[in-house]
Order: sequence, then structure tokens, then C-alpha cells
Amino acid sequence: MRRASRSPAERLTAARTRGARFEAQARTLQQALAPESDLLRERDELKREVARRVTRFYTPDALTPYAFGTLVKKKLVSCGMSVTRYQIVEVKGRSFLEFSTSGSARGLLVFLDDVSRQDKYWVIPSITVSTRQNSNVVDVVFRIGYESIDTKSN
Repeated sequence: MRRASRSPAERLTAARTRGARFEAQARTLQQALAPESDLLRERDELKREVARRVTRFYTPDALTPYAFGTLVKKKLVSCGMSVTRYQIVEVKGRSFLEFSTSGSARGLLVFLDDVSRQDKYWVIPSITVSTRQNSNVVDVVFRIGYESIDTKSN
């Protein structure tokens, strides 16, 4: 069955209605788009934030695991913790230092606070704390590492 053809006046009215609907959609889309200056300002803010965050990473050649171990050991001792042993361990292709330490619970908290306040990103993916009976001494085994980034590829 064929549809009856519409008169020219009906087609013109339908075309005007569709045109008005498309113009309304175009206005809505134009209002939804942020002005270019806002987008450029946001881009510049994001670039500054990325540059600021990159400074918190070590470059690949800035620090060796051995030098990092010495740094962590000094920090532990300055917090009143004694280091029983430490060694480099590889976990999924990354080097971490595994420390066995003991000392006061307060010394451990001061150390952890210092780690969290470092200018560079330090990570402690695992930590085990044991307390000794009738004493304030804790035995701690933890892994610690640092984050590095290759800025030459950016």
C-alpha cells in the first residue's frame, strides 16, 4: 500500500518543524561546549599538575637500590629502630628492600610518618608487626621501595 503523498504546504510545514528542532539541538550543543579559552586554561592547569607530580618520582638513574637501602637504614636508626638485617628482593620485576627491624612502637610510627611525608614517592607494599610480651618493643619486617619514572619518553 502506498502512502498518500503530502501536499507541498504539509511538506513545507514538516521541513520547518524539523529545521526548528535541529536549530534547537545546535543551540543546546553549542551551550554544552566549553569555550576554547576554558579548555586551554584547563589544559595548562593539567600540564602544571603533571609537571609537579613528576618531581615526586626518582629518575631511573638517580638512585640505586643500595643507596636507597642506606637512606632507609639511616632513617630507621634516627627513629630509634635497630636494623637486624636488610636485603634486596625482586618482586614481579621490581626491586624492593626487605628490612627486619625492632624498636619502640613510637619509633615505628615516627618512621612510617617520615616515609609518608617524603618529597619522593616511597612505597611499603608489605609490613608485618609483632609485639614482644610485656614490653614496648615491636619486631617489624617490611618491604620498601621507591617509584621512578622515565621523563625522557614524555
